[in-house]
Amino acid sequence: MIEKMISQFGLWQYGSAVPRLQIALYEKDKQKSLAAIKEIMRAVNTPWAISDSPVFYRIAHETVRNVWKSFIPMFIAELRTNAEYDFLRDDSEFQKYLADFDEDKVILNNK
Repeated sequence: MIEKMISQFGLWQYGSAVPRLQIALYEKDKQKSLAAIKEIMRAVNTPWAISDSPVFYRIAHETVRNVWKSFIPMFIAELRTNAEYDFLRDDSEFQKYLADFDEDKVILNNK
């Protein structure tokens, strides 16, 4: 249902991964948590044509770009410090995501 809403409203794909991540973290499900984190990483690097969104078409592109720039360090900090992620800390895939999701490596190519 979430995917359908994201598509219909032309929203950023990040929004479809967040509920899955929250549920997976609550259930302490490593596989689903890592899949959702990977999806969020992909969304950050996938262009979002905000002008095509029936909800956000009036927002200036630079405003959205600045939001993404502030989102990345906050998300990285959450992954590294929030106790909800403690059960993932020893996982090699989680460690790789942290390394790959370094602020300097993420490309913000959103339109």
